[in-house]
Amino acid sequence: MSRPFWLEAWSFLASVRFTVALLPILGGGAVLASSRWTTATHALAPGLFGLALNFLAALSRHPAFRRQPPLLVFHAGLACVVVLIGLGRLTYLKGWVEVADGNWFEGKLHGVHHGPWSPLETLETLRFRNDGFTIRYAPGRSRQETDNPVTWLDRNGQFHTATIGDNHPLVIQGFRFTTSHNKGFVPRFLWMPADGGTPVRGAVHLPSYPSVENQVILWQIPGTGLWVHTHLLIDESPLDPTRTSWFQIPPRFRLRVKVGEVAGELHSGDSLALPGGVLRFEELGKWMGYKVFYDPTMPWLLAASLVTVAGLFWQLSYRFRGIPWDRDEPPVVPANPTAVKQRIDPDGPSLGG
Repeated sequence: MSRPFWLEAWSFLASVRFTVALLPILGGGAVLASSRWTTATHALAPGLFGLALNFLAALSRHPAFRRQPPLLVFHAGLACVVVLIGLGRLTYLKGWVEVADGNWFEGKLHGVHHGPWSPLETLETLRFRNDGFTIRYAPGRSRQETDNPVTWLDRNGQFHTATIGDNHPLVIQGFRFTTSHNKGFVPRFLWMPADGGTPVRGAVHLPSYPSVENQVILWQIPGTGLWVHTHLLIDESPLDPTRTSWFQIPPRFRLRVKVGEVAGELHSGDSLALPGGVLRFEELGKWMGYKVFYDPTMPWLLAASLVTVAGLFWQLSYRFRGIPWDRDEPPVVPANPTAVKQRIDPDGPSLGG
């Protein structure tokens, strides 16, 4: 009598044939992900979940796994690793954002990559304030540690403080914020319309410093058609390549501003009359670039990996214990050595002859 269809299908999922069939799917997914024809999540997820199903089916179908607990632990852990990698591709998020000192992060990223199940709605509720930062540079402008005090809000609206850096993240509801090598200067302006409208304050992030020495940016005054060419001229760099120094506001600088035919060099507090209003340069601040990462599977993936490695070492320890010189038990002596000898060589001499 033939077996039910579902049992045949389950047997195929547990077979080596299915494993072999999955290999080109995984390879094709890797090629698609590297060629950027589609996202890595969509390219790799089918092969990963198929491989996980293959492992689980094999565990249930083959008695050898149930007879050998180390083998069962190893393959179960391996199946969990594959499933978690697939789930991680569906739920992950990574991005970056720039926040000026004294300003709040308000849930919006400048650049982001994420899986289809990533909690973007939760990200939009997160809040923290950049309370300023210090970066130490060794001689030769070699960037060292970063200390960035921040104030953040939990989900109950309570304020907390922390100091973060490149390797010390701020973790809010599973999202990890760390400082990055991107940072720079930010001129703050006040635009006062000539018609008596409401003054508007704003900040302009200049290119990352010191990786970009030419501190130039073109921006538009909100609500106007005026484009402002802004150039920060640093007369005395805060970073001395011959000794230890810190990233800070330059001791001596000028801000060259040009709008059409109108141009001027401004220091903090200076103003420039433009068509339609007055632009005032209030102060020079700093901005920090933050890396944002979210993957809820990471701790579980670590645990599953440890279980998998433990199962592998357990299995290897069984094999090593099978080596004769590693045994502590005395050798087994047959109850009737003469009979054994005669069975092996009945025509030969007896043990007593």
